[in-house]
Amino acid sequence: MTNWDGKVHSLLRPLKRCCHVNPAVLPEATDPDWEFDYIDIGSVSLSEGVTRKERMRFSASPSRARQPVSEGDVLVATVRTYLKAIAAIQESDAPQVASTGFAVLRAREETEPRFLYRIVQSNPFVEQVVAQSVGVSYPAINPSTLSNIKIPLPDIETQTAIADFLDRETARIDRLIEKKHRLVELLGEKRSTMIASAVTPAKDHGRARADSGGKHTDSRVSAKLVAQDVTTASWDRRKIKYHLAAFYGGGTPSTENLEFWVDGIIPWVTPKDMKRRMIDSAEDLITIHAVKNSATNMVPPYSVLMVVRSGILKHSLPVALNTVPVALNQDMKAFRFRSTLIPEFFAYWIEGQQKHKLLEWCQIGATVDNVDIDAMLNGQIAVPDVATQRKIVDFLEIRTATMDSLKDKTDASIDRLKEYRSALITAAVTGQIDVATWGNRGCTERHLDQVGEEVPA
Repeated sequence: MTNWDGKVHSLLRPLKRCCHVNPAVLPEATDPDWEFDYIDIGSVSLSEGVTRKERMRFSASPSRARQPVSEGDVLVATVRTYLKAIAAIQESDAPQVASTGFAVLRAREETEPRFLYRIVQSNPFVEQVVAQSVGVSYPAINPSTLSNIKIPLPDIETQTAIADFLDRETARIDRLIEKKHRLVELLGEKRSTMIASAVTPAKDHGRARADSGGKHTDSRVSAKLVAQDVTTASWDRRKIKYHLAAFYGGGTPSTENLEFWVDGIIPWVTPKDMKRRMIDSAEDLITIHAVKNSATNMVPPYSVLMVVRSGILKHSLPVALNTVPVALNQDMKAFRFRSTLIPEFFAYWIEGQQKHKLLEWCQIGATVDNVDIDAMLNGQIAVPDVATQRKIVDFLEIRTATMDSLKDKTDASIDRLKEYRSALITAAVTGQIDVATWGNRGCTERHLDQVGEEVPA
């Protein structure tokens, strides 16, 4: 079985002929106090390599932390292969150990380590790993099967030339991707600051700046709000619980009772669904048979849905509104408010205040962060009259829509750049492009112009 271009068929060799597979393992007699940086499957991605390492002692390490690795080694995940976790090991001051869920590839003398890395990053190799994996929910490939996958191996001079070319060209692409990631971060910071300014009484703006790290509020926002007479409104400060009309918990669906709501099927919302601010349909959501006697409650429309545990501090958007009945999983809660507080205003307030409010309300556990609901409901919120709340919400809907549109376009551009990067690697290692003349013809510049526009100021 091969997915390689016909141009390189004569160069195909089994992977095990090009590198040593799993060349070393730590003995169980290793010094218990020996420290190393551990690399797990979740710490590796195809496009970014090793993104995180965890320092630990051998005595406290998991049983899968057993493969010592060195600079130039290549990691290929043999479990959960759909994640496409592949990385090259970089130089480090500390010893590094990889999970046994990886195959460790160490280049032989006739193989350039950087070329080996690019080959296993290429689409034909990755597709073969996924195709030859066994299992549905936990697909895996046997190391011996992996070792027999064939890869093209030209002479060492050609390998080096291709590796040099890809190091140079992918670095250019990565710099552009990084600039776009930074733009997304800046948009998020600007969005949060703007929202905080809009949902905070004018006299509290100094405090809001301190809570957001000293950033200034957006003067254009303040000017717009002044024009709407929002900043002159009277703001009422009281505990959140005094605005609360109903509170809903989440849970695991039960099918013990056949008395259904909404024709028996409603969307079931989990933290991973909190990527959109409005839950207005069952599209892309799990639908369940939610029953009255179940631990899962039906949440009526126009409630505020909130992630309250399972890594709450990592969620960039911990709140959403629903326009259709939904049920929630155990990591979420929902709130309905009296007529004194409109749900859209509260949702924006959470977004604008989240960095310090979530820290204030959170109980940091060993494995998850939990919002203390009592602490939250006893916290105070300052709100203007309902008409002013509506003006603020209408204003923010317009301004955030513009920012969100730019973020979506930037994210799409990042995805296209990653796809181009992957295609360039495949083209180079399979001889589809001449790496000696590619740069001289300005090919990368033309493709980057087509794939991703210049980063906006």
